[in-house]
Amino acid sequence: MLTETVARDGNIRLVLKDWPIFGGESLRATRLTLGAAELGLFKTANAALMATKARLTAKQVDDALTGAGIDIAAATAAFAGASDKWNAYLARNNRQAESFGLAGTPAYIIGQTIYPGALTKDVLAEAILAARA
Repeated sequence: MLTETVARDGNIRLVLKDWPIFGGESLRATRLTLGAAELGLFKTANAALMATKARLTAKQVDDALTGAGIDIAAATAAFAGASDKWNAYLARNNRQAESFGLAGTPAYIIGQTIYPGALTKDVLAEAILAARA
């Protein structure tokens, strides 16, 4: 719904921030996605994981990524090869989230307003209009 709204509108800057806050599997999924980014496959890995339901398990992560054509071993190695960069990126994202007082994901900052939690299509549309007003 979010990406559809952005595409349909054509005048929204969407910035996604990786912020693995749900423990070990969340961090592993993030690292694999960032490793996939090193392989030029970030969008593929991210879309595969975002399509899963509920909190991720190791099996869900592996199934989603391998199903999308991501080699787990290659993504792991790619992350390890750039771990300093990616760990600094994740630390920065965590500091930013804390500075905004975010308590969890999803969370949205639209204009200058923070919207914690999931948004419906209607609330998202209203938030965009309010930010533009």
